[in-house]
Amino acid sequence: MNPGELFIIRLFALLGICAAPLDIVFILTIGALRPKYNGITSFASLLGVPGTPYAMLISGWWFLYGFMLILFAVGLLFSMPRDSRVRWIGPLLIMIFGIFDGIGSAVFPCDPGCAGLTIAGKMHVLVSAVGTAALVPAPFFCWLGWRQDRRFEKILTFSWIVQIAGLLLLVILLFARVKGVADYLNGFGGLIQRLVYTVYYLWLVPVGVTMYRLAGAEMSRG
Repeated sequence: MNPGELFIIRLFALLGICAAPLDIVFILTIGALRPKYNGITSFASLLGVPGTPYAMLISGWWFLYGFMLILFAVGLLFSMPRDSRVRWIGPLLIMIFGIFDGIGSAVFPCDPGCAGLTIAGKMHVLVSAVGTAALVPAPFFCWLGWRQDRRFEKILTFSWIVQIAGLLLLVILLFARVKGVADYLNGFGGLIQRLVYTVYYLWLVPVGVTMYRLAGAEMSRG
């Protein structure tokens, strides 16, 4: 790769490394500032309901966050082994997540209670579902792209761990949305949602670090 591509990889890797922990900080901080908001029982989307305190701030952050993930996905694609036929799938899934669950959630905020009664509320449910569905298999498809390249061997096993944990938590989250089951889970929907995202964030950060280090090592050799 030429120096320009390596620089882009390092820059976009940093965006992914920062996006994940910053999203956690924003959600926890704004959730704590919101009166009567309970992050254990309430989903993060409720923070963006128009007219509620700090809704514009969280929506602005989600827009920026989605854009950061899109650029991160571009950098990831550049860093993938060139001889892999499936190298583009993992980055594409992360890009879809950034577009739909990030930017889409900002453009189409949840309605009160996330009931999906308004056009924006219905669209929010749709873009959130598409974004989450794209993120869930991303570690597996990245693993497929990396598995023949020894440079990525340190992150291969961890990708499988995240994939399995993410799938299990997603199943629990889906059950938490089912009437009756949600009551049985004592309203832990917000906590389960945060655990799902945290698991994937714990994967995105070392992926970004790996991208950054490999590009730096190649720049040093060049």
